[in-house]
Amino acid sequence: MSTINVRSYKGPVRPDGTPIELPQKVLKLTKKSNMRHKKPNRSRVGDFLVGLLLFLVACAMAFPLVFAISSSLKPLDELFRFPPTLFPRHPTIDNFSDLLVTMGQSWVPFSRYITNTVVITLVGTLGHLLIASLAAYVLAKYDFPLGKQFFALVVTALMFNGYVTAIPNYLTMTRLNLVDTHWAVILPAFAAPAKDKGIPNITGVEVLDIVKSNPGKVVFLNFFATWCPPCREELPELIEVRKAFPEDKVVIVSVSLDSDRQKLESFAKEMGFNYPVYLAEPDVGGLFGITSIPFNLLYDKTGKLVAGGPGMVGKEDLEDAFKGLLD
Repeated sequence: MSTINVRSYKGPVRPDGTPIELPQKVLKLTKKSNMRHKKPNRSRVGDFLVGLLLFLVACAMAFPLVFAISSSLKPLDELFRFPPTLFPRHPTIDNFSDLLVTMGQSWVPFSRYITNTVVITLVGTLGHLLIASLAAYVLAKYDFPLGKQFFALVVTALMFNGYVTAIPNYLTMTRLNLVDTHWAVILPAFAAPAKDKGIPNITGVEVLDIVKSNPGKVVFLNFFATWCPPCREELPELIEVRKAFPEDKVVIVSVSLDSDRQKLESFAKEMGFNYPVYLAEPDVGGLFGITSIPFNLLYDKTGKLVAGGPGMVGKEDLEDAFKGLLD
């Protein structure tokens, strides 16, 4: 293993506030970054105004839902009263029972709507998960000709609304003689592009849980930001290191200290991470004593912290450290 040189820094602390002493030999930090975590520049008044604005917007968005639910509980004399009232004076559930009776007497019974919904949703979701998972695994784990172009095509498909493909789907199902069957709705669901839920948030305790939930594995935690040049230089090497070690032996996780989620998600797509990436909650920096980035922590197979600190990690040094801890 290469010579180790961990520079002094304000190290990580345990949840009870006691410091964690780092050994001086395991990982060589090749460079030190002078980039520091950005501090919010809003005042308390600004935070209050932002919170008030968000509250008002939330109320405006919730109003239609509240009004619809309250209207469903109004008797007929209140339902058509002008000016309308927000909440019913004499709430009743007779509207729901009348709906069931009316639908039961119609050409298509209400039970058929429920059955169709359950069958189409269940089969369509399971089929979509199967096909999407197989495709995602190949795109994430293998490099093949035109792979990036195919991924770009999938991302482009996310922009198309379902109504845009309604007519092509109908023409296709007509030629397959599947009109007026469940499969006319289920098959398009198999091929529908899954919406990207974005990068999840993570708290300091949840970061520690990553180490606890991976016993018998070497865990490497990387803290970065998109506005940090040394971080952007280090991340491609971590992606290469990830390819060299099996996931059942080495866990690599990057936690972003960015404040702009949209910028982070764009950066993540550009980088093509092959390991988990999270957006840090405000408590992460203080819990781990992060004063500058990039900031890295290395845990052995027993969950013991064996090295860490601010600065870039060399690809060869990290690979040597992994090999040493796995032996």
